[in-house]
Amino acid sequence: MMNTATLRILIVDDHAIVREGLVRILEGTGRGWQVAEATSGFQALEWLRRNDAQLAIVDLSMPGMSGLDLIARLRKEFA
Repeated sequence: MMNTATLRILIVDDHAIVREGLVRILEGTGRGWQVAEATSGFQALEWLRRNDAQLAIVDLSMPGMSGLDLIARLRKEFA
Protein backbone atom coordinates (compact mmCIF):
# COMPACT_ATOMS: atom_id res chain seq x y z
CA MET A 1 0.00 0.00 0.00
CA MET A 2 1.45 3.38 -1.04
CA ASN A 3 1.37 6.35 1.31
CA THR A 4 -0.28 9.31 -0.44
CA ALA A 5 1.01 11.97 2.00
CA THR A 6 3.25 14.57 0.35
CA LEU A 7 6.60 15.21 1.99
CA ARG A 8 7.80 18.81 1.76
CA ILE A 9 11.60 19.03 1.59
CA LEU A 10 13.89 22.07 1.68
CA ILE A 11 17.41 21.70 0.28
CA VAL A 12 19.86 24.32 1.58
CA ASP A 13 23.22 24.48 -0.17
CA ASP A 14 25.30 27.25 -1.71
CA HIS A 15 26.33 25.05 -4.65
CA ALA A 16 23.78 24.87 -7.46
CA ILE A 17 25.09 21.55 -8.78
CA VAL A 18 24.54 19.89 -5.38
CA ARG A 19 21.00 21.25 -5.10
CA GLU A 20 20.17 20.24 -8.67
CA GLY A 21 21.53 16.74 -8.11
CA LEU A 22 19.53 16.24 -4.93
CA VAL A 23 16.36 17.55 -6.61
CA ARG A 24 16.81 15.07 -9.46
CA ILE A 25 17.36 12.19 -7.06
CA LEU A 26 14.32 13.08 -4.95
CA GLU A 27 12.07 13.71 -7.94
CA GLY A 28 13.29 10.46 -9.49
CA THR A 29 11.74 8.46 -6.67
CA GLY A 30 8.32 9.06 -8.20
CA ARG A 31 6.79 9.78 -4.80
CA GLY A 32 5.58 13.27 -5.70
CA TRP A 33 7.54 14.99 -2.97
CA GLN A 34 7.56 18.80 -3.02
CA VAL A 35 11.14 20.04 -3.10
CA ALA A 36 12.19 23.66 -2.53
CA GLU A 37 15.69 25.14 -2.62
CA ALA A 38 17.57 27.82 -0.70
CA THR A 39 21.08 29.05 -1.49
CA SER A 40 21.97 30.22 2.03
CA GLY A 41 20.99 29.89 5.65
CA PHE A 42 19.45 33.35 5.56
CA GLN A 43 17.34 32.48 2.52
CA ALA A 44 16.27 29.23 4.19
CA LEU A 45 15.12 31.09 7.31
CA GLU A 46 13.08 33.54 5.25
CA TRP A 47 11.55 30.71 3.20
CA LEU A 48 10.63 28.73 6.32
CA ARG A 49 8.98 31.76 7.91
CA ARG A 50 6.52 31.80 4.97
CA ASN A 51 6.33 28.07 4.16
CA ASP A 52 6.35 24.71 5.84
CA ALA A 53 8.85 21.90 5.33
CA GLN A 54 8.93 18.55 7.07
CA LEU A 55 12.55 17.86 6.17
CA ALA A 56 15.54 20.10 5.52
CA ILE A 57 18.72 18.83 3.90
CA VAL A 58 21.37 21.35 4.97
CA ASP A 59 24.98 21.89 3.88
CA LEU A 60 27.00 22.33 7.06
CA SER A 61 29.64 24.53 5.42
CA MET A 62 28.11 27.63 3.82
CA PRO A 63 29.32 31.23 3.75
CA GLY A 64 27.53 33.76 5.95
CA MET A 65 25.56 31.35 8.11
CA SER A 66 26.84 27.80 8.46
CA GLY A 67 24.45 24.88 8.39
CA LEU A 68 25.04 24.31 12.11
CA ASP A 69 24.14 27.94 12.84
CA LEU A 70 21.02 27.56 10.70
CA ILE A 71 19.95 24.43 12.57
CA ALA A 72 20.44 26.20 15.92
CA ARG A 73 18.33 29.16 14.74
CA LEU A 74 15.62 26.84 13.40
CA ARG A 75 15.44 25.01 16.71
CA LYS A 76 15.23 28.29 18.63
CA GLU A 77 12.64 29.87 16.35
CA PHE A 78 10.44 26.89 15.42
CA ALA A 79 10.77 24.37 18.26
